[in-house]
Amino acid sequence: MVNGFISRSSFQLTTLSIKFIPLLDSDLIDLLRRLPSLHHLTVDDSNTSPRPVTSLLVQSLHAIPHTSSVTVFSVLVKRLQTLSLTTSAEAQEAFNDRDFVDMVSSRWFLDGYRSASDSNGGMACLRSVVMRFTNRVVDEEVYRPLKYLEEEGMRVVVIGQNS
Repeated sequence: MVNGFISRSSFQLTTLSIKFIPLLDSDLIDLLRRLPSLHHLTVDDSNTSPRPVTSLLVQSLHAIPHTSSVTVFSVLVKRLQTLSLTTSAEAQEAFNDRDFVDMVSSRWFLDGYRSASDSNGGMACLRSVVMRFTNRVVDEEVYRPLKYLEEEGMRVVVIGQNS
């Protein structure tokens, strides 16, 4: 229903907040593909099932398109400037911390950056990222690379049960 509405509309949504809504990660990714003008994204899957905040979602937000033998995927929400994710997933299998750090790092660059394959005016630099884990601790060592991004000007907040 939402995808149909977006397809028929000509509006440019810049902010999307999805909280406590059971949603498959693949459905959220499909929705994000239809929202190229998005600047601010908040997703909170606390105590919902299915959970949209997964490794698949994180990998799909990576700034460098993944390539397979069949398809080259374009970058999702390339105008994204702020990202806030909250998950109640307990197991690290459901959410790969290293993939998250890699994705955030891939979206940090100078504003004038343009890739050769980007014909729509370049990507925005991610300015703020918040990651909250409601049911597990944060491995500080895994998230250490984000401290360097914070020193360069990105707002970085990572919160877990040990924070």
